[in-house]
Amino acid sequence: MTKNKHAIRSDLKKVDAHVIRPDEYDEAPELTDTQVAGATVSLGIRPRGRPKSETRKEAISLRVDSDVLDAFKSTGEGWQTRMNGILRAAILPARKSIGTVRLDLASEKKG
Repeated sequence: MTKNKHAIRSDLKKVDAHVIRPDEYDEAPELTDTQVAGATVSLGIRPRGRPKSETRKEAISLRVDSDVLDAFKSTGEGWQTRMNGILRAAILPARKSIGTVRLDLASEKKG
């Protein structure tokens, strides 16, 4: 049998055999109404992976200078999302003018 890289270091038989006593419930904090309202109820089926995004993202290969990449990576976890946001902000003004040019070209072809 191969050894699992992520072996659990707990005695699961001991955990399964433990019967929760009423006094152990005193250690657990009360749930707030907000927590209960935000709870997800599932009956044995759990969705796999991360939640689906409203906007589809595409994996690409992009060549950038190493200092640019280092600067984004140095901001910590989520650097790809921040980079995407900066790129989006940079194209918004250009997208408006590009859209206007496309409309003008389309009307020229019809006329």
